[in-house]
Amino acid sequence: MRILIGLTTLLAVLGSVHSVVVAQQLAADDQGDGSARIELIDGEPVRELLSAGPATRRPEVLEDAGLNDVAVAGRYCWAVGERGVVCLSVDDGRTWLTRALPFDCRLTSVCFLTNRRGWIGGIQVDRVGSPVAVLLSTDDGGQTWRDLSGTDGSLPGILQLQFFGLEEAIAVTLPAADQRGATLFRTRDGGESWEPVPTDRARSLWLGAGFWAADAGVVAGLRQGLGVLTGNEAIVLQQAAGGLRSLRAVSTDGTQSGWVGGDGVSLLQTDDSGVSWQPPAGDLPVELRDLFDIRAICHRGEVVVAAGDPAQLLLYSDDGGGSWQQYDLPAAGRIQRIRRCGSQGFMAVGSFGQVLRSENGRDWSCVRGSGRHAAVLSVGGTGLQPQSLMLARLSADGGLRSAVWQAVSVEPAVGVAALFEESEWQGPAATTALGGSDYGVDWQLLVSDGGAGLTEERLLENLNRQTDGRAEELLSLRLARQIRSYRPTVVVIESAGETDGLSAVLQRLMPQAVALAADADDVRLSEVLADGWQVQRVLVRRRGGRSTALLFSAADLLRSEGTTAGLLGQAALDLWPGSEVGLQATAGARDQAVYDVLLDSTGEAGIRSAFDGLEGSLTTAVKRARVMLDRESLQQAAVAIRDWRVESGVLTGAASAEQSAESFVASLEQAGERLPTALAKQQLREAARAALGRGNLEGWLAIQQELIRRFPGTAEAWTASEGLLLVYGSAELDVVRRGATHDSSAEALEERDPGEFPGGTIVQPVIQPAAASGFGGQRTRQHEALRELWDANERTAWRLLTEASGGRAEAGLSPAAVLRHAITLRRQEQFGAATSLLAGLSVRDDDWGVWARSEQQLTQGLKSEVFRQVLLSQSAAVPVLDGRLTDPIWEEAEEVRLVTVAGDQSSDDSLCLLAWDDRYLYVSARVPRAAGERAAELAENRYYDESHADRDRVEISIDVDRDRSTQFRLSVDESGRTSDSCWLIDRWNPRWFVAVDQDDAAWRLELAIPLQELHTGGVDAGTLWSVGIRRLLPGIIEQRTQSLDAEANAGPLLVRFARER
Repeated sequence: MRILIGLTTLLAVLGSVHSVVVAQQLAADDQGDGSARIELIDGEPVRELLSAGPATRRPEVLEDAGLNDVAVAGRYCWAVGERGVVCLSVDDGRTWLTRALPFDCRLTSVCFLTNRRGWIGGIQVDRVGSPVAVLLSTDDGGQTWRDLSGTDGSLPGILQLQFFGLEEAIAVTLPAADQRGATLFRTRDGGESWEPVPTDRARSLWLGAGFWAADAGVVAGLRQGLGVLTGNEAIVLQQAAGGLRSLRAVSTDGTQSGWVGGDGVSLLQTDDSGVSWQPPAGDLPVELRDLFDIRAICHRGEVVVAAGDPAQLLLYSDDGGGSWQQYDLPAAGRIQRIRRCGSQGFMAVGSFGQVLRSENGRDWSCVRGSGRHAAVLSVGGTGLQPQSLMLARLSADGGLRSAVWQAVSVEPAVGVAALFEESEWQGPAATTALGGSDYGVDWQLLVSDGGAGLTEERLLENLNRQTDGRAEELLSLRLARQIRSYRPTVVVIESAGETDGLSAVLQRLMPQAVALAADADDVRLSEVLADGWQVQRVLVRRRGGRSTALLFSAADLLRSEGTTAGLLGQAALDLWPGSEVGLQATAGARDQAVYDVLLDSTGEAGIRSAFDGLEGSLTTAVKRARVMLDRESLQQAAVAIRDWRVESGVLTGAASAEQSAESFVASLEQAGERLPTALAKQQLREAARAALGRGNLEGWLAIQQELIRRFPGTAEAWTASEGLLLVYGSAELDVVRRGATHDSSAEALEERDPGEFPGGTIVQPVIQPAAASGFGGQRTRQHEALRELWDANERTAWRLLTEASGGRAEAGLSPAAVLRHAITLRRQEQFGAATSLLAGLSVRDDDWGVWARSEQQLTQGLKSEVFRQVLLSQSAAVPVLDGRLTDPIWEEAEEVRLVTVAGDQSSDDSLCLLAWDDRYLYVSARVPRAAGERAAELAENRYYDESHADRDRVEISIDVDRDRSTQFRLSVDESGRTSDSCWLIDRWNPRWFVAVDQDDAAWRLELAIPLQELHTGGVDAGTLWSVGIRRLLPGIIEQRTQSLDAEANAGPLLVRFARER
């Protein structure tokens, strides 16, 4: 103990001496501008016991936080990175002092004009979960800072920042939703206000930039995006070029020369300020295309240096790219930035807080973070929810350095911008919030969100088409590369569930990848990573291997953090907000995660912990110092967790009932009264999730009201208010709550008149109980009174949000909530107020903005210029549901074609037809077979909400009030199996009728949906619904209805009901 205290004291003294030296050498007189100064901190104190929040930013956590940028001014250097870390050096970067901003954020850029005047930029999350800019300036060398972030709120999260003087600067940012997706901004008043740089093409997603002057520069970005800044305008030279490679790194100097680099060792150079670009003359080994991605590049005259992923490789040229040499770097993970340093030298920063220096660009030494690497490499492809509990235990609590690598990119339906934000903000921020060190998404393999959850066979078919049959080879190589780069002792294969085909592929390929990583003689890997690395253990989540009962639980007490794994995991997942209102209030860290052993060098039959038998590998190279709470605090926390688990089990069980009894609502007021606040909130969130899982909407509503009552002014109350706003206004959920969805039973359906659809083949489904409503299911005179009550509740939720945001709820609300309230106002014939809200949304450059512009036109009595409108004339004829599409009703219907938006472009369009009468909405479709696909076996029996697996399907979404958030969703696949849901309620099970027929060329469907299942009181002529139709063969093809607006690409139909002609 005496030795430990002595060592701690010595380190504290050395740190204090360094602080005094930096302060003395960088101190400047107070400028007297009267603005508040932000002082850097050494670390955060221990937080309140059992509180929510990301991993505590202790000094040892800040010390190895990843660095994203470095700036040099003479002998003074500054580096910034994850967790708000700011490192300072006064001796040419040889020694460093580690500090941090007093708030958590992701710092991505630093710029200094002199040794005293500089700026830092980055990304932080606002109270509604949106990424906004961090922008601070200093005039004393970084000792204190002035916040410029909130001056006018016009700047989104910053990726790169460059000042050209005290007034003018340019920022590369995340997409600005309210500025038509702008990602390039300029200030002329020192950062007080910003305006988008005009560009000739919208929606460019830039990752890096370099400038010759304030009006001349180059920007590089996603999918080979490349542009130049000339004067006051950005000219896009190429946007979303072929392939998945991105350009990530830019270097410019005082002449007209410049370089850009990117994935797959992409390299381009210019000698005329970006007017023309060409590859360098010197050839590089072809193996690098599969294994080396450039993330940082810098040049000085004819000398060019490039590094990236993996961090161990440096490309060097001393003849302007005419020839290239490869050098080893003493690093691990990734290099993020290289800057010029001194007269001929360079400085690089990257993973694990590593800083590297070179006097000539060839010979490098690691001056900060030498020898650090990962203890754990987590591999998956579906976000961070699966591994949140594991990372919380091993990294946040255990101090182990870890890296997360997503082996494929999953492109969401909302577009590539969401994938961009995931890789540049959400993934890195959530990983470090869990105590992890590094996050990366592979670019070589891509699936759309429609391909997520593919079986192993179908996933490989999809990936092989992208890679000319090399999918397994590339996955094995890239896995082996990551192992050699991060050098983990344990590799963990994550899984999103039993249908996760990627997890199965990774499990099968992992032994080969582990062997490749260990084989120092492998020619391909040796081109980028000379030394082999032996993984000691591979764990896989719930798949194969021998059972070890290795369990990570949300209730685990983190002895270093003083909270539970679930609370810490939830704080990280909150950085990944749901796209629909209500998702944040229900989604959460899983209750537990169980892992099996796939490979193990120790030969143990069973293990008690992830590193059982491997403790000798846990050196300071992979493990931070760990500080545990005192025994009394831990005992107090353990008692609270025990009480929480007991109470939560009872409350969740009550919420899981199909109806909420009055006793349940009353019990909410006492639930968790004696628990710490964070556990009480978590208890209610878990109960809300359980309620929706059972279709208990009334129970969910009661819980949201309790969150607002008990925790006013908190993020949970805000999210709950948005959820109530949506539910009380929704026409679809109105049907569910009124009990218009009857209590179905198999007997009731079988008693229907078999002649209702004469001659048709209707396969009777086996029916599960329908979603229940606490309001009862009878149509009574109370309906109007109930509607008035729900409208009053919706107004109350809007008022709470308005008050919480200082009078302007639309300024801080999600676009879904603003649109919802506008729709309610329109229904109440408050057209002026509705139009005002829609006008505010219409400036957004995302799907919400497109939708708002359409709704503006419709509210004003105009025809939508965005979405196609289809007129449905009421039919007197009743179709025969046989899947043949030969009835007269279809001859009169207007054709709707589904065009290919992803996958096999050679496939023929699918054809859809819609019709209605006073009882049913009818939909039919003819779906051509994709190349190589065979007819499916038709289902003999149907069950509600069956899995569609890899089968070809048609998905129909019906948005009765066009609020874009709550919709009825019905799906039919080629075998005749069906599924249906309303909003987040899978247990909405309407009574509808389906027939499917097929031949070798196509499969066909006909369906009839009772109108009373979709709208209370049926449908009147003139009613306008939004109906989306999608054909999806996962991993092969996706087809949708086409929009009139080119910006919208694909969109729903606007279906107008009309009387019989």
